[in-house]
Amino acid sequence: MEERERRQQEQEQQQARDTTSQPDHKAKDSSTSSAPREAEAHLHFWVLVLPPQREVTTPTFVEPTTGQVMPLGPTHTVPYVRIHAVFDHTNYWACVKFDEAVSYDMFDLSERSVWLPLVEDATAMSTSSSATTRQAARSSSRQQEQDDGPEHQQPAQETPRAHVGEGSVETGVEASRPAPQTRSKPTNVLKVPKSWARPITITKEALTQRFPRGWREEVYRGAAVRRYSPFSHQRGATLVLTFYSDDGSAREVREEFEHREDGLVGRVSDLQAGSVVESFAKTRRDTLKRHQYWRTPSSLASRAGLAGMDNPSQVEESDERNSTHTPGEEVFMFHSKFRVDALRSRTIGGTVWREEFDERPDLLLARSVTFISSDPTPPRAIQKIEEEFGCPVDVEPHLAVQRRVFQLSEGRILLVYHYGRHRLLQPTRSFLKPSNGQAATALTPEMTHGFQPDPSVAEPAMPQLWATLQAEMEAEGAGAGGGEARSGGDSSPKGGQDRGGAPHRPPPTYIRYPEE
Repeated sequence: MEERERRQQEQEQQQARDTTSQPDHKAKDSSTSSAPREAEAHLHFWVLVLPPQREVTTPTFVEPTTGQVMPLGPTHTVPYVRIHAVFDHTNYWACVKFDEAVSYDMFDLSERSVWLPLVEDATAMSTSSSATTRQAARSSSRQQEQDDGPEHQQPAQETPRAHVGEGSVETGVEASRPAPQTRSKPTNVLKVPKSWARPITITKEALTQRFPRGWREEVYRGAAVRRYSPFSHQRGATLVLTFYSDDGSAREVREEFEHREDGLVGRVSDLQAGSVVESFAKTRRDTLKRHQYWRTPSSLASRAGLAGMDNPSQVEESDERNSTHTPGEEVFMFHSKFRVDALRSRTIGGTVWREEFDERPDLLLARSVTFISSDPTPPRAIQKIEEEFGCPVDVEPHLAVQRRVFQLSEGRILLVYHYGRHRLLQPTRSFLKPSNGQAATALTPEMTHGFQPDPSVAEPAMPQLWATLQAEMEAEGAGAGGGEARSGGDSSPKGGQDRGGAPHRPPPTYIRYPEE
């Protein structure tokens, strides 16, 4: 054994002497050594693409100022003198041999003799250490077999080798028993310095609370913001933004809500104009989208606070006396595509209610109901009902009703038809309903009157006019009954609750004039 170690030491000494005696062939390029000093002081950045990224096979340079692509090779030259460092989004590698010329075979970033990373990769270190140790063990084993000679060599056979931990040397001694296979714990990929700060621990209750005391306030010039944790505000608000005037008084309050039963998600209160606009989610059963109403500025200012508006929809006597809008006026906007009656908006004033529709089968576009008195106490007497219709495709325009007016207080019905082709005036037809004591079939020429701007169209026959009057009186009865039913009670959707759609109304009757 001592003889073998002595021979190995002699061989290592001989190899060292041979290496020292060899001439140095790594001479610097004359162009590099003669580079001007100002070029050495010049700092420049460019792009390096390493294989197999971007489908390149050799290291490739990209000059950002010109866009020139320069692949590296044994015969390729580049306009760069030296490289000091290479970095990307994961690490920073400093070049140890920065004083040498750029070559195509120097871009193996795992080679520690050329590149030193800022953040050391523990996995790469253990892998390279294990490979170096295993290579040394194999060399030692081969040297031992050469020293023993062929007479001491055993027949070739596969024997299990013992592994002693991570990076251990594989010995050539046959193991008595196979080592149990254990799953090693994953090592830390990056060796980063420990933080001086203590670990941050957040409890589940604190995470749900989101803000200390349940809210946080931010004060700006002319505005103040309060953010609330979920379920901490008594009205379900999560954000309250208040704008102030130059004199310090609040002029506008914007609020956002969550988890409300009525689906309220936002509210904007203009304290100077006295208007309040509320927005609702699509999950409401009555499909209410937007609700706007008016109150006196003083009334809204008295309900404004740092925590938002406190019940701004409440009506006071001063609101009805001093409001610039019609007392009790409100505007409701709906998701018409989600409603059976296709109701788009409803405007409720003192004596006039107006509803607008979208894409109804009966072509009804709008309906207005006028009451005799502005007193909302039921029952409310209706003065007139006015409806607007679109023009059907399969009917001549001058035969389709555009506007229908039921004068309930006067007992009259007015029909206004669409403009005829190349006409400046609209045809009209008015009826005077039979009184209660008059026979239902007693329609006289004095009870109806029509206007036809087209002289080529003849006057319709009396039976046809009587059929039209009967159909319109049925529609008037349905509309008047629905209007009285709708006028009962409070129409404002308290808490976002709406009273439902408008009553169904039969489509208007088309008067067929006799052909020429």
